[in-house]
Amino acid sequence: MSSPKWLTFEMTPPKPSDPSSKLSPTSFLQATENKSPIRKRLGLKIDSPTRKKLRLDPLIQPEDQTILHYHQRLLSMPGIAEDRTKLLVKVPFDKTLDRISSLSKQMDSMLARIDSMAAEKDSMTARMDRMTVDIDSLTIFRMRSEDRELILHTANQTVLFINAVAMRTGKKLSSLESHGNSDQHAVSMRLSMAHTLWDEREWNKNVKLPHKYHDMIKDVSKVLKARNNVAHESTVQFAKLLSEPFFQDSHPGLYQYWTPVFRYIYRKSIEEIAGMEEEDVKRLFQCSPDPEDD
Repeated sequence: MSSPKWLTFEMTPPKPSDPSSKLSPTSFLQATENKSPIRKRLGLKIDSPTRKKLRLDPLIQPEDQTILHYHQRLLSMPGIAEDRTKLLVKVPFDKTLDRISSLSKQMDSMLARIDSMAAEKDSMTARMDRMTVDIDSLTIFRMRSEDRELILHTANQTVLFINAVAMRTGKKLSSLESHGNSDQHAVSMRLSMAHTLWDEREWNKNVKLPHKYHDMIKDVSKVLKARNNVAHESTVQFAKLLSEPFFQDSHPGLYQYWTPVFRYIYRKSIEEIAGMEEEDVKRLFQCSPDPEDD
């Protein structure tokens, strides 16, 4: 059987005036009031069986009737420093080692679980990164699709706006000279020149909309190609898009910009047009009355 392993720590001996100084060395080690100092110094909980195994170093002698006698003898022993004021207490720690070993194994297991969780976290982070890339790709695709749709709607409404202004101010796009190799090309040429039908005075007098809408007519050629590539009736779709809160958030000011245009062309709000069918909107445009003076 292997000899026990001992752990040594220091304790402060009681003062002569302290009642515990009259206790025998063994009783002093077992005293309840010493439990907290022992636990504090060792950092471990010592059970009652282990407490009974506490030893003083050097060992107790028969003449050590009290802990005070023991300490006084200790100070008179050869080789003991005169300034030694502490008691050396030894405690067997085989069980403590077992507990430490068990705790170490538990700690190793916990660290392994932490490593596993970290690996899972890294894997999850990588998956989330891939998902983010996928979401970003979808967002970009949606934005690009939305932008293409917006270009189409903008071009359609600009063309309708030009026709409405021309009709209500007594102008004819056909009066504009156009040289093209097809009817569609000729129409596009006339639309790109439409802004020349109204000077500043006439625009202010007859159209009564801010000049930014005259500038919009000037820029119509920039969106005509996109419209001609994927042209279809889109007034209701555009109105629905402009009415959507998410679209208004992502395109601030666009709803306010187009509100006067819709009013001018159809004499209705964007929301009213959004609730109609394309054919009804087309007939509405064809029979819209002339604008009234504000």
